[in-house]
Amino acid sequence: MKHSSYLLGVDVVAGVDAVDADTDNEAVLGAAAVAEIEAVTAARPTARSAKLDGRVLRSEIEGVTDSQWTDFVLALATATLGSVSASNAMGMFELKPRRMADVGLLKNVRCTESPTGRLVWVGDFVAPMTSKKFLSDADAQYRALGDSMRDYMSRMYDGEIDCDVEALPEGMSLSGALAILHRCGPTGLRKWLDEDRFSDTVALYERCNGIF
Repeated sequence: MKHSSYLLGVDVVAGVDAVDADTDNEAVLGAAAVAEIEAVTAARPTARSAKLDGRVLRSEIEGVTDSQWTDFVLALATATLGSVSASNAMGMFELKPRRMADVGLLKNVRCTESPTGRLVWVGDFVAPMTSKKFLSDADAQYRALGDSMRDYMSRMYDGEIDCDVEALPEGMSLSGALAILHRCGPTGLRKWLDEDRFSDTVALYERCNGIF
């Protein structure tokens, strides 16, 4: 099986074609809606309830409404479609290599030194996915986000992640906890609960907290 490794400086193709939002094909609807998040984040709405041209995304979490899920996705969209951050977080939702491995997109994840001398995590895309395809495919990025959120929910309910869904810390909502997990992982959430706050995560947390 062939794999596509990625590091900083990977070739990307930005932008996707618009798709008719009235289609009955659920996967295509996801692609159409998520593709517009790139434009939305360029001028982030001040109102939390702003939708993608009046459309909503089908919720990926049981008990969370479509409207709440859409607001959450908008809040988590922090980069452009084809972006790769200095820490190798990829796409609109800045998914990190180790998390992408958790949801089956990458394998052979390892820490290495980037061309700038920074230690970063990298991995091999599982065929037929490649870095170029992932960075040009809004639907693939959206599906990965949904898979990640459902997995975090399952692990929280199972007690694998030390954060009780039914007894969150005072002031923290489920969407806030998921935002911290998305940005920092379980270890980051534990440190957050110990009040060791990450400055680059505070804004994301505040934007997501209270949505559901």
